[in-house]
Amino acid sequence: MATYLDEKELLPSYTAAVEEARKHTDRFDEYDRLAANGIRPNLPKNYPEVNDGTLSSMLDENVKRVFQKLYSGKFSAYDRSDAWFDELVNVLWTRYIIPGANTDADFFTKFWNLMYRAEKYGSNPFFCFFSTRDDYTGGDWVIDNPRDVYLEPGKVSADSSNYLWRNSYMTKLDLQNLIEQAQAENADAAKTKRDSFNTWDVELLQQYVNAGPGGKDDQNKNRTEKQRQIQSPYFTFATAYHKGFNAPFLTIIPSMTGQVVRTRENENPSGATPIGFAYHTQDLESPYGRGLVQKAGHTQNVLDYFKAADVLATQMGVEPPTKIKGSEQSLTGFVESSIIYAPRQKWRVGNGDANPVDLSNGVYDQLQSRMSNYKTDLMNQLGIFDTSVSSTVGNPQFSKTPAGVANLNTRTNVNDNFFSRSGAAAFKQLAERLMNIHLANMEGTEPYGLLEDEVERLQKAGWAEASKNITLVWKNLRGKMCFEVDDPTSINDEETQGLKEVITTLTENNGAAVSLIEGDGDYRVDLGEAYRQYFGKFQLPNLDKIIVPVDSENSEAANGGPAPQPTQPGAANGQGQATPAGRAPSSSINYKDAPPDIQAQMEAAEGWRPSPTHAPALQAAMQPPQPPAPATPAPTAPQAPQHLPITPENAAQLSQEHDATKQQYGVDEHGAAIIMAARRAGVPEAKIAEGMAAARANATKGNQQ
Repeated sequence: MATYLDEKELLPSYTAAVEEARKHTDRFDEYDRLAANGIRPNLPKNYPEVNDGTLSSMLDENVKRVFQKLYSGKFSAYDRSDAWFDELVNVLWTRYIIPGANTDADFFTKFWNLMYRAEKYGSNPFFCFFSTRDDYTGGDWVIDNPRDVYLEPGKVSADSSNYLWRNSYMTKLDLQNLIEQAQAENADAAKTKRDSFNTWDVELLQQYVNAGPGGKDDQNKNRTEKQRQIQSPYFTFATAYHKGFNAPFLTIIPSMTGQVVRTRENENPSGATPIGFAYHTQDLESPYGRGLVQKAGHTQNVLDYFKAADVLATQMGVEPPTKIKGSEQSLTGFVESSIIYAPRQKWRVGNGDANPVDLSNGVYDQLQSRMSNYKTDLMNQLGIFDTSVSSTVGNPQFSKTPAGVANLNTRTNVNDNFFSRSGAAAFKQLAERLMNIHLANMEGTEPYGLLEDEVERLQKAGWAEASKNITLVWKNLRGKMCFEVDDPTSINDEETQGLKEVITTLTENNGAAVSLIEGDGDYRVDLGEAYRQYFGKFQLPNLDKIIVPVDSENSEAANGGPAPQPTQPGAANGQGQATPAGRAPSSSINYKDAPPDIQAQMEAAEGWRPSPTHAPALQAAMQPPQPPAPATPAPTAPQAPQHLPITPENAAQLSQEHDATKQQYGVDEHGAAIIMAARRAGVPEAKIAEGMAAARANATKGNQQ
């Protein structure tokens, strides 16, 4: 049996959790300043208020690069086996909860900000709840201030904590409305002789209102509240969220000796608390993880200092200080107001002397190189590469060679992939909490409209009654849901890249690699399977509609649909049928197993000159009837008849025709072979010339565009 905090332990537990948390979060103010590119509070006197700002821009750029869209994935129920139920939950997720869970901002904006704060602080909490608004009823969530969520003392992560504390704040009007709603519910329950749904202690709430609001502790304020010294009057509550299904959620008023003002139970069937954490790097030492600011903040401070120093030195170089020689008593006729840096300005120095001070020295001369050095150090700590750093300055250990740049880009991808996986873990927590809270709290019935594609998916999953207009009976839609995120890095993994290389190799050079692999008859290349595996890496929702199994086509034909047409000789009624124009035969044959005429055609199709033994077979297979002469004489290859028979005896003449064709049309070996094959297929020379001219025109147009 699970053990929970009792009422006497609540306030001491809360106090201990707050004290331990602040030992970690007290540095968050500095993280906020660096992330916002704020000016150092201890900037030396007379230094200009300017920063380098690399870390700030990289934080923003990094999260924008990694998180450009929401993750995809699939829900499934732990405690029921209805495939249609899982599919329906997935429909509700994409079309109902994601668009509707928009308290504070839309879903994507909130998730983007959540991961931005995670890389800034190391982690950031979020809070899920059941929302009832005019336009939406269902699971919703908000981003929490990490200074307001406290882990169980002694734990190294939110996952290992048995309970978490969370502060919440209400204005006086919020609290008065809450009291009125609670009183109305209690009165209605008494009138109808039922249990009240109210979970608040109304009498204690009224005492709190009478005592008056306090305000946020300074250590709980965010950067904006501190900078603008906002002192809004708030009523502060703290809730202990225990883990476990039906575990107690106990809310206290810390300023009133920790009295319990509300008691609820955890309705999430998974037992998770409504508080989740998004981590950047979870090191299992600090309960709040490690972020990029912690790693690179000190180096950024050095860069900011030297940036301000460089601007100051530049200002002094443009408007240098002036050295005035002599005491005030001896400077007869010296007019200090005349010492102005302007063209043709006259300085009236009398019997004194005034000269600009030259401040140039070796330290200043090397300042830019030193700053580049520090900047490469910062890039190194962030695990990314900045190509704006010149190859002639900076850290010589930071490779600028092509191989080094490639390795650094790989390193950036590795860090991006790691951050993306951290985001996927947070998104899984978020999705599961939202859906479980949604299904546990929805009551009654609700009409719902399905799209045609959704109807098809639900029917295929076994819900035969699915239609465009359905009625959801929520008591029948309960389940403990799990969410599996599609691998966000799958399209960049080694297997996917390997498949891409295989497909490229097999398809380039007119399939030469396929011919070599299948040449001895021991192997067969299934290029379609390679494509299917490659496309499957992209988690396309309707891939089965793009690549349709052959069984599906046969089933369609059996149900009265169009049957696949035979394309091979002898496939229809035992009679030969020619392959449709523009379509290659659907079966393959190994070269060594083919009869001589087919071998000759395969040689010609690959652009090879047929061997002497195959020349007669090719002539018999390809020699067409003699076409009528064109009205306008077409140009012909010099010194070669248009339909010269292919025989061992005329090999020299064929070679001469081949070379003449290359010269006439300006094509390579393969192009000349194609043109010669076209001649023997009966294509008039005028048509060949016309086609070549059109091809060159299209190529020129494409290059210009």
